[in-house]
Formats: sequence, structure tokens, C-alpha cells
Amino acid sequence: MGEEKSWKLDKVLKIDDDQLKTPEHDKLCLWVHKHHKEFMKGCCYELVWERPIMNRGFVVGIPDFSLMVYNDLFHDNYFPIAYIEVKPKIKSLGETLRQLQLYKNTCGRPNIKIILVTKSIEHKEIFESQGFYFVGVTDEMLL
Repeated sequence: MGEEKSWKLDKVLKIDDDQLKTPEHDKLCLWVHKHHKEFMKGCCYELVWERPIMNRGFVVGIPDFSLMVYNDLFHDNYFPIAYIEVKPKIKSLGETLRQLQLYKNTCGRPNIKIILVTKSIEHKEIFESQGFYFVGVTDEMLL
């Protein structure tokens, strides 16, 4: 019949994360759900799972978590202050950086925090040098 056509942006940008369907990803997400306040101190926010990032009516990404706040002073009074992306393993440095840069540059919030939670700590300095927050998780922490 021909090649499968997909409108999904992750396919167009070559961001194909097969880790989303693994028990290891679920385990890390449950860890974040339980421990997120440990690395977002001093904030009052709501943790929202799998909330799409919209830009001009299009979905540009779906981080694992959005940290949402209410502020009655702004027209858009429910908005993200941070996104958390969970990666059990960094299989491709470039692909992960591309995904995080997409979140950062299309969400419409110049001061947004992008937090990467992963068991792969070997590229920590590179992610931090690009302005991302990095939380390394060990197997012991997941027990």
C-alpha cells in the first residue's frame, strides 16, 4: 500500500521514544510523582501527567509532567513553570537534546524550567550546559 503517513510531530522530527512503553519508564515516572517536591523546592504548583505543549493550535510535544501554577494577575492564569521529561536511558544524546530544545523553544514561556530525570548520568554536564536541569536517579533510589 505504501509508506505509513503520520501527522505526529515526533515522527516528523525523528523523535521516536520506544522507552515510553516500558516498565522502567513507568517506574521512573512513579518515582517523580512521589519525589518531585525534592527538586522543585519553594514552589506551589500542581503536577500534571502527560499534558501537551500547544503552540498556535498544534501539539509540539508531550512531556511526562508539567508543573502548573495559577496566577489571577494574568489573562492566561493556569500555566506551566516547568516540564519534566523522564528517560530511563539516554539512547541518543542528539535526539534527547532536540526534544528538550523543542519543549523550551515552542512553549511560549521564556523562563520555563526543563528538567530531565534519567538513570543515564554520563551526559549530565552537556544537558546542564544547554540550560536544562538534570536529576540523576539510581536503582537504589527506585527501591
